[in-house]
Amino acid sequence: MQLRKSGARKVEQKADTEPRQRAVLGQAVKGSLLDYGLRLIGDYWSLNILREAFLGVSQFEQFRERLRIPRQTLSERLRHLVALGLFRVRQYQTNPVRYEYRLTEKGLALYPNVLATWMWSRKWDVSGERLPRRLIHRTCGHRFIPECVCAHCRLAVGLRDVEAVLTGKSATVPAPARSRRWPGQRAQGVGSPDRPRQLAFGASVDRWSLLIVAAIYLGCHRFDEIQHSLSLGTSVLAGRLSALCESGLLLRQPDLSDGRRFVYRLGPPGRDLFQHIVTLSAWVRTYHKDTPNRLSLRHKSCGRAFNPVMVCSQCRKDLDAREVTFEA
Repeated sequence: MQLRKSGARKVEQKADTEPRQRAVLGQAVKGSLLDYGLRLIGDYWSLNILREAFLGVSQFEQFRERLRIPRQTLSERLRHLVALGLFRVRQYQTNPVRYEYRLTEKGLALYPNVLATWMWSRKWDVSGERLPRRLIHRTCGHRFIPECVCAHCRLAVGLRDVEAVLTGKSATVPAPARSRRWPGQRAQGVGSPDRPRQLAFGASVDRWSLLIVAAIYLGCHRFDEIQHSLSLGTSVLAGRLSALCESGLLLRQPDLSDGRRFVYRLGPPGRDLFQHIVTLSAWVRTYHKDTPNRLSLRHKSCGRAFNPVMVCSQCRKDLDAREVTFEA
């Protein structure tokens, strides 16, 4: 009889600690590498400018024509990306004076994230964004599909292959320097608190939406859990969740433990944002080493800290933007 009581207490203790563990993990999302990366380059126009740069655009007027972006907005974004060290500027004409913007090594290092976003958009987006139809790896000469693998064991990795680990002490992530207000932040008629702006490549999510997806990755499935983790206002969170459910990124289901409530789980498109999230976080970890971070991922198969690498599906070599061509 005593053994049964002891076992029951252990089960009860485990049930009590699981919500606390989820809450701690969820709180680590706000102030993570992902959060910093999204603050840095996660707005609609910056992501689209970077996309066009990887597609070969380098001149101001080319960016403006391709994106239909206001001139002042483009000037400010380019200054921001140059200040971050993602672009270098070179004068190519003297009368009138004109400049071109070329990706630096730091900018080129975002290529895994661009490939992850390209893959997601090819599979899930129906907005008609201009994307390459096929990618060709010069190294092996084959058309290929980018694959996300673990840098240590080289096995393909998806959401279910990693587990979250808390590291270090809590710290507040400093907000990246930028102007007080981005011009054109309500681009394309979206951007209100209740309707997120588009991410580049057409994914209808913004910074907060991606942080919500990340919190759900970590086990925060109820409204109050997500709200507590991200410190979001009730109306803002409700608007984001509604938009994410409408797009299919999240699924809203009855809470079996409480019929008055709902739980939010990832739909297939939401699960596939995993590669976008981990590649952006890895870029921040490499190029902004002083960014505080409490959250890391461990690859279950090899037991090592997970560092994502995008490889060619044909030759399994790491992908470099300079070794890839595309068919428009």
